[in-house]
Amino acid sequence: VSQPGAYTVSGLATITHALVAGGGVSTVGSLRNIQLKRGGRLVRTLDLYDLLMRGNASADVRLQAGDAVFVPPVGPRIAIAGAVRRPAIYEVKGPVPVRAALEMAGGLMPGARKDQAMLERIGPDGRRGLRQFDLAQVASQMQTLQDGDRLTIGNIAADANNRVRVFGHVRYPNTYAWSPDLTLSRLLAQAQLRPSEPGLEIYPLLGLLEKTDPLTGLRDWQGFDLGAVTSGATDLPLGREDRVIVLTRADIAYLSAPAVRAALRGVLPQAITEQGVSRREASGAKIDLESTADGMTAQELASATADSRAPVSQQRVCPGLAELVKMADSARALSIRVQLETQASAAEARNNQAALAEQLDGDCPDVYHKAPSALPYLLEHGIGMAGEVRRPGLYPIADGTRFERLLASTGGETAQSDPAIVEFSNSISGSTSFERQTRAASFAEAVVQPGGVYRFIPANTLPEVGSIEIRGEVRFPGRYVIARGEKLSQVLQRAGGLNENAYAYGAVFTRESARKAEQEANMRGARDLRESLASAATKGLFSNNALQGQTATSSVTELAQRLESAKPVGRIVIEADPAVLAARPTQDFLLEPGDSLFVPKRPNSVAVNGQVLNPGSLLFMSGAHADTYIEQAGGVTQSADEDRTFVVLPNGIARPVERHWLSYNSNAVPPGSVIVVPRDVSPYTGLLLTEKISSIVASLAVSAAALVTIGR
Repeated sequence: VSQPGAYTVSGLATITHALVAGGGVSTVGSLRNIQLKRGGRLVRTLDLYDLLMRGNASADVRLQAGDAVFVPPVGPRIAIAGAVRRPAIYEVKGPVPVRAALEMAGGLMPGARKDQAMLERIGPDGRRGLRQFDLAQVASQMQTLQDGDRLTIGNIAADANNRVRVFGHVRYPNTYAWSPDLTLSRLLAQAQLRPSEPGLEIYPLLGLLEKTDPLTGLRDWQGFDLGAVTSGATDLPLGREDRVIVLTRADIAYLSAPAVRAALRGVLPQAITEQGVSRREASGAKIDLESTADGMTAQELASATADSRAPVSQQRVCPGLAELVKMADSARALSIRVQLETQASAAEARNNQAALAEQLDGDCPDVYHKAPSALPYLLEHGIGMAGEVRRPGLYPIADGTRFERLLASTGGETAQSDPAIVEFSNSISGSTSFERQTRAASFAEAVVQPGGVYRFIPANTLPEVGSIEIRGEVRFPGRYVIARGEKLSQVLQRAGGLNENAYAYGAVFTRESARKAEQEANMRGARDLRESLASAATKGLFSNNALQGQTATSSVTELAQRLESAKPVGRIVIEADPAVLAARPTQDFLLEPGDSLFVPKRPNSVAVNGQVLNPGSLLFMSGAHADTYIEQAGGVTQSADEDRTFVVLPNGIARPVERHWLSYNSNAVPPGSVIVVPRDVSPYTGLLLTEKISSIVASLAVSAAALVTIGR
């Protein structure tokens, strides 16, 4: 016992009361041979197993003064483990049959595997040995256990062997019992298909059934026509461990996502964490995957999966996309990529990079987490629908799908679609061939095959989408919607023509594409200026004249800054006089959406800018030459380059002012012109920048003149 000794107890105390007073039986004490001695002889033996297991207290007699309770060492023991109700180490009074030992352990659990009882025993040679027997046999139950034996009862498998599973767009996604007569239609009737609702629509063309090939043991997908199964037109038998997926249109729309195309190129878009934090920060770790086009390569995916300490954002990668990365180098991946890019719209192709940056793993539908291999299967069995259909995209189909049903699944064609012709493209090994097919009466009943793209072309030429703005001296200024092929003269006519105050020679016409080109040219010019200045300093062109170097550096830097900050106008020199356009049709040009035309009033001034004593605007004088206006502006300064003086005419054209006495230009300066006297560029002659600086000054002057005209 734990605390042996003499104890004073109540006159009603029993043997068990004395054991409690002594701290209970120790770990090396016997529970089955507790002895009560009185006057030096054995009076009673108490077996605590009768009390603890059966509730029999008949041997627990009352004590008398002077009694001694003696607990001898533990006797033979056996161990019973596994699928029994009371697994433990039991003390036995001698060899015990297996049946009695199991009763002592409370009996077998319902999940016990009787045919795999394992007996571990120490043999005569002192070594442990194993013996397996079947408890369902009477002979096995009568086997005896001896001291030191260990009996282990195995458990049957935790998972059932007669089950099928269904998930996706059903009311009760679950595991269902399989029976030999179970069919796909009966299973779907139990799971109950969910009806389509806003934002969650069922996809009736194709469902997925995963089965085990009895010959190879491989799991593979089989497509079925969901609409045909639910209508009773066809049915399929089910086997053990089959999985059924009912798809939604959101699952199908994901097939055309930029992330899918990226994965087919071997790039895995970066995931987001469950908390919705930034893709670049998770678990306190920052991830830089810019070198792989904002994604993970297959090698990085493998290392992130293998390392359990990898950041959360690397571990939560869409498994379906990971399956696509594995096949990125194959011919079928290339064929699918060509198909996806063929059915994608031109606008989507232009914005592909931006869309890819926004495509997160959190957008991956749940079906591709539960069944990753379903994504490649759906892509391989898809057919593209593009052009004049209400819901363009990639549509996976089952065998035997007819064209009419495929077209109906897209919502039908638009009113602009050509009802007689459809364009079909087929990609084989990465190459694409196009053909136009006539839609005869039997065309709708034709069975379509996956792997191509149907493009529904418009019956008529689509109108130009966009408008232009006409401001200034026209009768009806405003914004006008233009038709494809419409010319300037036609829109001017719609605007009521020019009014009596219009100055067509000074019209400012701007175009967005020209503005972008002008902006790029300004940035390129500023960069060239700085590079040329640095090259000149490196070659030591200023070593003999430090003052010249400082002046050149300051002037060129200032000019580069002006060029970068200059507001591009995008002006195009045009003829805006309707009479001239009618007489010279070659000068009448096609308009583009976003164009803008400003027709000013007839000005009464001429501006003089640059290296003159008093730059500004002067009153227009009929027949006056450039020299006249320059003299009225106070004449040129010492830093002026008179030989490079030029005039920006009202229509935006710049022309030099020839001042040599042999070639004196007698052309008068029209109103609204800008006379520019540039700075002397002789300090930059050694830099080979003379012509470049002159052209930049002229370009800035032209843009400034246009802005002044529009501002007025």
